[in-house]
Amino acid sequence: MKKLAAIVAAMLMLFVLMGCQSTEAPAATTEVVAPVTVETQPEPAPAPAPAPAPEPEPVVEPVEEAPVEAPVADDVVTASYEYLGYELTIEAADGKAVISYPDWVVDSDVAAFFAAEVEKYGAELDGVLYMISAPGTVEIAYPAGISQEIRTQYIDSFVADLLSYVETFDIQPATV
Repeated sequence: MKKLAAIVAAMLMLFVLMGCQSTEAPAATTEVVAPVTVETQPEPAPAPAPAPAPEPEPVVEPVEEAPVEAPVADDVVTASYEYLGYELTIEAADGKAVISYPDWVVDSDVAAFFAAEVEKYGAELDGVLYMISAPGTVEIAYPAGISQEIRTQYIDSFVADLLSYVETFDIQPATV
């Protein structure tokens, strides 16, 4: 996507530069510029500023402070999914999600899935970063302030995309 944007930008710049060229030579102009001396009068000194008037002391009224609420643990959205006996868990808090999946999944497949998501959603994922923090664990950082309801919708969409992605692989059911 970034390569396509760079190519389009380069083509636009080339088009602009080509359009600015003219087939006619500019008319020759010769202009003689002679320096002109200008006499300046010194400016009079400014009048002294009046002494500042004393400011009245501000009246301080007591303000009742609202109690500061600690973040609520209920703000974390937790979801668990099972596919062919394998479990996927997602814990999405404000600004960060942790996804756990079977640790036999190779990092290149995880990276390929996220690349497909970036290609699919493009600018909607600006400010979203993922990192494979350990085998079977991906951490996703995203802008804070997203409500629980919206996070739940994104999780459902993410899992639907993931399931359609992994269905293309020949995955054997887990043995119990």
